[in-house]
Amino acid sequence: MSSMEEKKETPGAQKPKGRERRHSCQQCDKSFKTSGHLKRHLHIHTGEKPYSCEECGKTFSTSDALKSHQRIHTGEKPNSCEECGTTFSTSDALKSHQVFILEKNRTAVKSVGQLSVNQVISNYINYSYWRKTVQL
Repeated sequence: MSSMEEKKETPGAQKPKGRERRHSCQQCDKSFKTSGHLKRHLHIHTGEKPYSCEECGKTFSTSDALKSHQRIHTGEKPNSCEECGTTFSTSDALKSHQVFILEKNRTAVKSVGQLSVNQVISNYINYSYWRKTVQL
């Protein structure tokens, strides 16, 4: 298994807790509440990609990944930055943008001597919000 595969998290996967996670992966010892979650997880090990984009033929291991990909073709951007209003097709792209904004605000806070009181307060509020919502 490659290091990329080891770092991927599968929705519904957690360490076993008593009897509540009865569906176990024989390849990596992860356990799941439902057989469906186990089946979805097994795609990581098999490389199976049963979901195909009708527009371009690209294949995916989960229906969610296909749905996210299809936004490239439709132009849909349902993820919006509360700070600046920029929209993104994926939540990962939004999170990346939020990290950029956070770093920009950290830089502005460091040069506080050059800012007005209102700018300092605004940057602090933004920094506090991003620190709570963005996992670094």
